[in-house]
Amino acid sequence: LTGCNMADVFPPPSAQGQLARIQQVIQTGEGAIYEAISVVLGEARWYRTSLQPIRDGSGQVTSVLVNTVDITRLKQAEAILRSEKDNLEQAVAERTADLQAALVRVEAILHNSPDAILLVDADLTIQQTNPSFQTLFGTGWDEDLGQSLLTLFHPDDVHTISHLPQIAPAQQNGNQLEVRASRKDGTTFDAELTIGAIKGDGLICIIRDITERKAQERQLRYHASIQESVSDAVIAADMDFRIQSWN
Repeated sequence: LTGCNMADVFPPPSAQGQLARIQQVIQTGEGAIYEAISVVLGEARWYRTSLQPIRDGSGQVTSVLVNTVDITRLKQAEAILRSEKDNLEQAVAERTADLQAALVRVEAILHNSPDAILLVDADLTIQQTNPSFQTLFGTGWDEDLGQSLLTLFHPDDVHTISHLPQIAPAQQNGNQLEVRASRKDGTTFDAELTIGAIKGDGLICIIRDITERKAQERQLRYHASIQESVSDAVIAADMDFRIQSWN
């Protein structure tokens, strides 16, 4: 290649660009490094070229040292990395959107459920309640936050409830039991408590007032006891004369 012109080695556009940069280095005395794509033997390749001035004894630039390295593989790797980065960012954006949509759905359930719903830590510390809970227990939205779930129930039921966090993770449909709950004003009511595990994030508790149901059960048991104790025909009816039971 010694003695060849740039145009003899590189395609005309590349040769012209190379010569222009070399002339600039000679004129300014400042080296330069640049990357460009060139077509060599019919194949597009990436090159990184370093142009450094060579000076004589008086400090004048007499020539330029040109060092060119083929960086095609590096550029291909960078392109792959950019593609992977774009794909990852897209996946993160889609996942974030999915999580946000799930959060909206959960909040909708919490705020519109007729049952009292609580989110609690594994140690039964209350972290969040819904409006139905606040209505049922007669509390403000933040009064019970940070308190133990156990403070909501009759002392005789506390021991049973305290063992549910250890059982809940193994139960796919949650644990359900009937307990007595205490309102802020001190009144108690029959409640159905369901506790389920939230994967990696504590427990969800649902409390339903079953006072009316328990009253009906007691009434039915009362009717049954009467029917069993008499030999005459007995029919139990409500105030609208609807038959409830008979012997």
